[in-house]
Amino acid sequence: MQILSFAILAAAASIVNAQAAAPVAPVSITSPLTGTVYTAGKQAIISWVSPNTDSIPQIVLAQGASTALQPVTTIATNVSTASGGYTWDIPANLPPATNYAFELGNSPNIAFTGLFEIKGPNGETGTNSSASALPGAAATPAASGAPATASKPAGSSGGSGSSGSSNAASGSSQASTSTSTKSDASKLAASGMVVAFGVASYLFF
Repeated sequence: MQILSFAILAAAASIVNAQAAAPVAPVSITSPLTGTVYTAGKQAIISWVSPNTDSIPQIVLAQGASTALQPVTTIATNVSTASGGYTWDIPANLPPATNYAFELGNSPNIAFTGLFEIKGPNGETGTNSSASALPGAAATPAASGAPATASKPAGSSGGSGSSGSSNAASGSSQASTSTSTKSDASKLAASGMVVAFGVASYLFF
């Protein structure tokens, strides 16, 4: 009976360990940085390093507070991580706002950018209204296959937009992503612990 009890407890502990494992982002995003400014009708370049998978299931344009992003449109699917980047043609009719972000991957394995701004074609600024679906968003693969580097982020010059942040802002964005994934892992771990204690209580009491 004791052997069976220990076996069950060991199985429960394995479940707890599996649930406590933190989600893994598909890549580490190097651009856009927090505060980058783009213009509707032009291009936005998303770049990354350190891929943990061969492809990114989807890239989503989202909008809202950094802790409560809502999807606006899916701009790409099944993107190869080997290219090191992706170029998106920003629709000219995209509403201007300062609270846009990109989400790379599927839940819970998602990499987030910091919030950035997209101005109107004529430099109009937005009011940060709630996210809404955007029809007809066009996306094209990045022309260059060379991996991107943090020292030369996309959107630093020309039509791709201009960077309005520092490396410290990028670090803040990545820290926010890490906090989010750790929080999810903690919740899963807590759930697993409830299962383990329940099994132990049934066996010994």
